[in-house]
Amino acid sequence: MAYPFISSCGQVPESCHLFAVQQGATLHAYGLRYNFLLHLFNFWDNSLIAASHISSCMAIVDAYAADGEPFAKEVKNGSSLSAESTSSKVVKP
Repeated sequence: MAYPFISSCGQVPESCHLFAVQQGATLHAYGLRYNFLLHLFNFWDNSLIAASHISSCMAIVDAYAADGEPFAKEVKNGSSLSAESTSSKVVKP
C-alpha cells in the first residue's frame, strides 16, 4: 500500500481502493469477498467511506473472478479509478 499506516480519516477510501487492487486476487482465491465487504460496511457504518467507494472496491474484487487482473493497465499508468469509471463493471448477483 502507498501508506504504511492511515494517519487521517481522509485516507481510508484510497487505502481501501489500493487494498482491493493489490489484494483482490487473494481475496478471490481464499473466498474472502464477503469478509472484505463486511469490513467495508463497517467503515461505511462509521462514516469513513461512502457507498460509492464500496461499489468501486467490490467491482475491482469481482473483476478478479472474471479475468485475474482487472484494471492492470490503468493502475500501471497511474490513472485514478473513480466510482463512475468502475460502476459499469459491477456485477449484480
